[in-house]
Amino acid sequence: LHLSGGIQENELPKFKQYMDGFAAVAEGLYAGAQVSTVAKHSPEQVQFINVTNEVNAGLNLITFFGHSSSNATDIDIG
Repeated sequence: LHLSGGIQENELPKFKQYMDGFAAVAEGLYAGAQVSTVAKHSPEQVQFINVTNEVNAGLNLITFFGHSSSNATDIDIG
């Protein structure tokens, strides 16, 4: 599961493009992963994404590309 964030308008598509590139590598011949990408749509707010179902179904990697600190991220997974 790839989570793409950003806090400025121009970062949203740029970060999503980076994540799409990472997904292409992960889904390639050598890794063979199945990647789902969830991208933040608005720079103003923290977006909540519920990953409970994916984790309980056996998801084994979550990749986040965005802004974060020790006490906050621009995507909240709970």
